[in-house]
Amino acid sequence: LRARNNTAADFIDGQVVRVSGSVGQRTAIGLAQANSSANVQGTIGITTEPILKNTEGFVTLLGLVHGLNTSAFTEGDTLWLSATTPGAITNVKPAAPNYAIRIGFCIKSNATDGHILVSIQPNPLLGDLSDVLITTLANNDVLTYETSSGTWKNKVNNAATAVTVTAAAQPAITSVGTLTGLTSSGDVSITSTTASTSPIVTGK
Repeated sequence: LRARNNTAADFIDGQVVRVSGSVGQRTAIGLAQANSSANVQGTIGITTEPILKNTEGFVTLLGLVHGLNTSAFTEGDTLWLSATTPGAITNVKPAAPNYAIRIGFCIKSNATDGHILVSIQPNPLLGDLSDVLITTLANNDVLTYETSSGTWKNKVNNAATAVTVTAAAQPAITSVGTLTGLTSSGDVSITSTTASTSPIVTGK
């Protein structure tokens, strides 16, 4: 792909780039980085030659790239987009919350004539999946399936919610499922809606 470096910095041979737009009916590119959604979106390939700012050059989308410094890698390594350095390649898969974008594989380890097989493959976040609808997240949320919409949604995990009773008299507490960890300094009245189940009370 012949693309245009639409940034204020020069690109060197072997950097990972993403689509940033279009300039003069030519694909505009910028350096990709695995630290945010904005910086990984549209990651397409590796520069095949130096591309000066505001000039055009070639990018390899799929296939073998020669003449790179791959001495830091072992032949056969899976290569990933770096989360710390824009455009850089690493053989260490970025950990969450960074993005894991596979760039390809090291075919030849060499300081001057290294070979990389370019094969871009993003690993989407859970919320990027087509049947998952994530809204405002909170600690201890769980993922549940909703048949009416055919989607997985995040819900409050009631089992992880603590209830504190501090006054002498409180309204009723309703638990769907097993109620555990209820502590009171006063009298407690417990009613179970399951006929075959008796409340288990420990203490005085």
